[in-house]
Amino acid sequence: MLPYLEGEYGIQNLFVGVPVKARREGIEKIFEARLTEEGTRGPAQSAAAVKELVDVMAPSWAEVIQHSQNFAACDDFVRQARLAAPQAVEPRPTRDCRFHLSAP
Repeated sequence: MLPYLEGEYGIQNLFVGVPVKARREGIEKIFEARLTEEGTRGPAQSAAAVKELVDVMAPSWAEVIQHSQNFAACDDFVRQARLAAPQAVEPRPTRDCRFHLSAP
């Protein structure tokens, strides 16, 4: 489990691997060790690399979320079409998640 850091180890708004007390329900506690100035460089560099990756991936993730919302709407459409006329039509999705109704 990776905790979401909100100032621990000087790191803000990132999921970073640090010592934690984990339970079945999730992370109970983040253990913040006392580090020397030299010891903080590693976590800071790691967090900077993660942040850079997050910043690069953010537009892609927004697109993934939009597609997943579209597919959820498509699933609802399919369920409704099958309930309305289970033997009369078979919804067939196109690549952009539009549907054509055709005989099964």
